[in-house]
Amino acid sequence: MRSMLIAGMALAAGATDANTSRRQMQEDCADISGDGTVAVDDLLQLLAAYGSSDAAADVNSDGTVDVADLLGLLAGYGSNCSRDAGSACAFSIYKFNLDPAGDNTGLRDWNGANSIQLAEISLFDASGTHLIDGLVCTNPDGNNPGGELPEHACNGLTSNDPNGCSGCANSGHKWLDFNKGDLVMTFPNPVAAATWDWQTANDAPARDPTKWTIEGSNNGAAWTVLDGSNAVNAFDTTAERYTWQGPFALTSAGCAGGGCLTASTGDTTT
Repeated sequence: MRSMLIAGMALAAGATDANTSRRQMQEDCADISGDGTVAVDDLLQLLAAYGSSDAAADVNSDGTVDVADLLGLLAGYGSNCSRDAGSACAFSIYKFNLDPAGDNTGLRDWNGANSIQLAEISLFDASGTHLIDGLVCTNPDGNNPGGELPEHACNGLTSNDPNGCSGCANSGHKWLDFNKGDLVMTFPNPVAAATWDWQTANDAPARDPTKWTIEGSNNGAAWTVLDGSNAVNAFDTTAERYTWQGPFALTSAGCAGGGCLTASTGDTTT
């Protein structure tokens, strides 16, 4: 792998051409990181995924990250491009964006609740496999009780799991934020999520989320809205505790038909 990296960097140094200054839309765009430029970070991500079926690094979409993808990346090194609507949308960062309109209506009872809470949130690929390997959850600028940290919403434990909460509070089986912020899910490499779900917590239905978006990013700055169905219209969250609310569809592994909305900051814009 080290020798491949050295060879790749040497080839990449001479791979730029007149297309560098022209933004392109192309099926085989090698902008793996999603920042709009084919550069060293994309090369490193491809090499890290070499031999796998990682959709983000599979530049030619043939099912395997191999030498053809490496050559395709080197051919476009330094160019500006973005994946077209038919390409896979795989992200290393997903965000549960509470109250995306910022109008303090994203909970069942925003004024009556002192926090947001949920027991578990899960992402699944197109085959229904739970995407949890290497997952780290954070709550930027959050204010969490000691037993109700963001990672507790992403540990895969549920009220039906003998290793989970089994109905008790403050046991590592829910996330609560007094600042009513967002939950950020980060993977070591991009993954393509097709559906997602979340589970109500153990108490206080007023704290239940009712308006949200699920967004994806590969750099933490440019965000793609993958589920905006309840960004404006409130979801009818059940009052039942420890109850899954979905599953909910994402704009799938492809943002097919250009159906994704884009957001450049924490608040969603179309």
